[in-house]
Amino acid sequence: MSLLKTAVFLASRFNEFLELRSQLKELITNYPVVQLAPVDLNDGNVSHRPPLAECLGYVRRAEFMILLLGDSYGSLAPKTDKSFTHLEYEEAIKEGAGTRVLVFGIGEHYRGGRIHYSEDEHLAGWQKQVEENHTVGFFDSETSMEIIAKSIFDKLLAALYEMRFGALSVDARGDVPDELFDAIEDESLLDDAEVSALEERNARGPSLVDDRARFANTLAAVTQPAAVAALEQREEAQRALDIGEYGVAIRHLRRALEFKPLELISNYWLAQLYVALGRKEKAPEAMEMAERAGRIAERDALPYRASAAYVTAARAARLAGHSDEALGFAKQAVQVAPRFARAHIELARQCALRRENKAALEAIRQAFVLYPRSLREVFGDPVFRPMRKGIDTLVQELKAKIARDVADLARIEGEIAKLAGKSPVNVTLEGKTIPQLIEAGRQSSRRQYEYLCALVDEADQKMQEIRAQAPKLPPATQELLRFNRPGRARIVEWFKQLGEVIQPEEAVFSYHYEGSTKVMPWSLRGRAAVCMTARTGNNGTWVSSDNPYLFEHIAASVQITGPSRLQQLREAIENTERNVEAARERLTEIRARKEETTQSRNSFQRQGMSIPGMGMLLASVVGAVAGFLLLYFGRWGYGALLIGAAAYFANIGNASRNAYRSNLEALGRSLDQVEQELGQYLNGATQHEQKLASLRDELVTIETACEDAKARARDALERFEGVSLRKGGRLLPFPSIFGARAGDVVRVFDRQFDQVKNESAREIELQNDLHEWLIGDGKTKAKTHLLRVMEESPERLVLSHRQAYSVVKEN
Repeated sequence: MSLLKTAVFLASRFNEFLELRSQLKELITNYPVVQLAPVDLNDGNVSHRPPLAECLGYVRRAEFMILLLGDSYGSLAPKTDKSFTHLEYEEAIKEGAGTRVLVFGIGEHYRGGRIHYSEDEHLAGWQKQVEENHTVGFFDSETSMEIIAKSIFDKLLAALYEMRFGALSVDARGDVPDELFDAIEDESLLDDAEVSALEERNARGPSLVDDRARFANTLAAVTQPAAVAALEQREEAQRALDIGEYGVAIRHLRRALEFKPLELISNYWLAQLYVALGRKEKAPEAMEMAERAGRIAERDALPYRASAAYVTAARAARLAGHSDEALGFAKQAVQVAPRFARAHIELARQCALRRENKAALEAIRQAFVLYPRSLREVFGDPVFRPMRKGIDTLVQELKAKIARDVADLARIEGEIAKLAGKSPVNVTLEGKTIPQLIEAGRQSSRRQYEYLCALVDEADQKMQEIRAQAPKLPPATQELLRFNRPGRARIVEWFKQLGEVIQPEEAVFSYHYEGSTKVMPWSLRGRAAVCMTARTGNNGTWVSSDNPYLFEHIAASVQITGPSRLQQLREAIENTERNVEAARERLTEIRARKEETTQSRNSFQRQGMSIPGMGMLLASVVGAVAGFLLLYFGRWGYGALLIGAAAYFANIGNASRNAYRSNLEALGRSLDQVEQELGQYLNGATQHEQKLASLRDELVTIETACEDAKARARDALERFEGVSLRKGGRLLPFPSIFGARAGDVVRVFDRQFDQVKNESAREIELQNDLHEWLIGDGKTKAKTHLLRVMEESPERLVLSHRQAYSVVKEN
């Protein structure tokens, strides 16, 4: 609600319009939206009229005059040939005056919408003067005073709206649908229309002194004296406007144009003032100046200022009574700046004045899409009052569109929530007002953004873990096993693991030499503690005299970054692969020994006892038999000799048989030992292979989880930027790039980059630093993005795509 105090001078013959003046005074005094002050010099007492000079003083101080022109001229003022009211009127319209005059003809001389000149030459002359200078409102005498008063008051509100250059709503709250009023008044809900900053900056055209900075440099001021002089006049005009001295402002602007006839600002504002004051006689001049300002702005590539100038030209043409030209200028305003909502509103205004309501509603729709708060102007401009029913229908259509957009956002939120492993929020849209729908959309957009940031962060962490490199260590020292003889030793048990600190003389592992069962501890030599960084293998590893490598270490004082789980897995896989390979090599060696031993035993078995040994045993049997026969026949000497020889050869044969059996048993025992060792290494190799398979499965699980996280983040980003971010800015909690500040996360359309460069003259550095794995195949590229403002200055904007999703920022 405005608190401006606006004086409205009521000018007429007192007795002729006594009832009408009373009703107007009541309407003006009691209007709740704008504080108006009626100036009625009758004060209910005709006999105490103030002196003429005092009357004229009230006129000069009034911002508006309502002139009620009737069927009689009235009594003449002292020492003049004109009536009091006529003199008051001329004071209001004289050169340099700042009073807006609204003229209404009421009575028999104003039937049929035109002036029928009076037979009274004084009144007829005044009627002609008024007809030339103003657009007159007509009422016949049969119209009720209540209807006339209401109509005149509406015209006053329309004039007040124009005098405030569209910056003041003059409509009462009751005339606007409640939920729409809330929506267009709530700054937090409608703070990010795409061109909001441009709309605010260009709403009333360029400032009178917005080029003051050009002359801050002394040299620039000295070399451009005419421009400096024009600026000084415009500064005075600005001061005059600030205190409502419109006539003074006009005088200074005319002087500014004498110094700089082709200056955009002076042409624009002087035209604005003529239109705002309703100076019909100045309307052609105002139209010419506004058109000139538009052409200058177009030449200087200032489309929004050009559009604002053509809007003023349209209103000037309408004031001059040129309806077709007014519509043409309004269309031109839209053509030069199609994304300027105010131009669409002016086009709607001109269409409404021509009763082309369908075209007016379409223009209002376009304005709302570009800049939702433009509906404030629609509901603040009395021109659109006859179209309220159509506008209300349009509002319901817009509400339905907002509801559909919010439903789309809720659907996308559910999809992204599922990708993030979250439960979707149930949103009921039925029965919600426009502000509630908008807030629901903003909340949904905010949750989508939070889910997406979490998904990107999860995938990024997994990617960093997979890509992480093992910590770089300083040069390590090798420890070797000292052998006293050729051969090898077997590590029985490790007492220290990788990464552990080993103190001097502390046991690191136990071992035994091949062919020996004596287990001995191996202790660290040296005087300083060390940290083990690598080792030859696990329990059961053989270390040869040709390769006595045990482990590597660095000083314990060196800080070592702990490896990630993925690094541990990869290192464990490498170690296990080496162990598997070593086990396989040892198995191959043992199998070869087994084969060799088996062949030796089989060959020995096939040979049996040696033939000489068997022969000796047979010969001893035969000799013994022959000796006994000789003894039987009495040949004692020969018999005893044969028996002795038989015993000798029997002993030799038996010894040969025993040696055979002993060797065969030894070969069997050796084969059993080889088979036992083979079984042990087969078990070890199987364990290593099982461990290797398990480690590889775990690695694949981690890599698969990473790919899944990347795919979910890509899908969520595609939905968010491809669908959600394309919705109206009022449904998103992100500011526009036009009002960007360092640290902000802003919503940006691709086409806006050139627009920002043109409108704000700032260079834009876009860091195309989005993760490659987030870009995907690039087949469907979104045209809307979230970007974080990394740096912001009047000359430059630095934007990052990746940083917009690096953390969840409260918006």
